[in-house]
Amino acid sequence: MEPKIRYWKIRDKILLSVALSMFSLLFILVSLNTYNLNQQGHLNVSNYREDMIEEVRDKLQNIVETAKNIAEYYYQQALVAGSSPRAQQEAQTQAKAIISAMRYQNEEGYIWINDTSQPFPRMVMHPINPELNGQILNDPKYNTANNNTNLFTVQNGKHQ
Repeated sequence: MEPKIRYWKIRDKILLSVALSMFSLLFILVSLNTYNLNQQGHLNVSNYREDMIEEVRDKLQNIVETAKNIAEYYYQQALVAGSSPRAQQEAQTQAKAIISAMRYQNEEGYIWINDTSQPFPRMVMHPINPELNGQILNDPKYNTANNNTNLFTVQNGKHQ
């Protein structure tokens, strides 16, 4: 059985050819549009993630700056009071109490204070685990950063 297209009029053959070309073009355009939307979606998710990380970073920086300003304020108050050991101790106690109460990230985040002693820092104030206060932070369980390095040492920038 021979294809009947052979008997079609030239006009019908041209219309079929144009219709197939348009369908092919439409298919290509839809495919490209779908690909572009997919790429744009990935870009939007990536941008959203970067924006969220930047927002959290900014908020955390503000919290740390606030804690630093509180400590600085009470340090200055101790200097004004004559820098006696008692005034210094009272200023430190007040600053630690205020910073201990600070929370962020839906009350789940908190600020602690550790010194910069070497080779390992000492915990000055930890609001969640007060039993850490005064402890040298050299327990192997803290070796969780950068190739099994003490995380407090890394945070202080004193690791080697």
